[in-house]
Amino acid sequence: MKLSFYGDSILYGWDPRLGAEEQLADSVRLIPRLGKAFSAEIREDTLPGRCIPDITRFLNVLQQNRDADLLFLMLGTNDLLQGRSPENAAERWHNLLKEDFPFVLCVPPVFRGGGERIHRLSDAYRALARVHGCGFLDLSGMDIPCFFDGIHPNEEGQQVMFACFRDYIRDWKAGKTT
Repeated sequence: MKLSFYGDSILYGWDPRLGAEEQLADSVRLIPRLGKAFSAEIREDTLPGRCIPDITRFLNVLQQNRDADLLFLMLGTNDLLQGRSPENAAERWHNLLKEDFPFVLCVPPVFRGGGERIHRLSDAYRALARVHGCGFLDLSGMDIPCFFDGIHPNEEGQQVMFACFRDYIRDWKAGKTT
């Protein structure tokens, strides 16, 4: 199985206690743990500060992940933090998603001060997933513990996220989801 992940510092496992672009240990981060749990080949393209890309950048992502069984897309937090509306963020994805690709559109966890906007993003992403026939994983309703910054999941938060992704992949393998 080949699992690909495209996201920002939340999927990256950024540890704000350590400074610039430092990650939590692989034994804690959800992506390496998913690779082990499913004996899967992992392709990780995560980067702190990343927003939903333009078509030129995203075509490269598609090319690199054309053989993925699932491509998890979790972006939107930085878009909202930079003042974009949830609807604008969803519209940007709408212009990028191809219906013949195994996307799983993921709603990021709620961040401090962003509850209402993340819940609107969830509604918009859910509708988008229906339109494009892609998978949908919503972390906005989960209680995901974060570091002091109120954005980045701590070790316990990584565990909660791992369980959500693990359950989605199990359901997908069993044919219970797209």
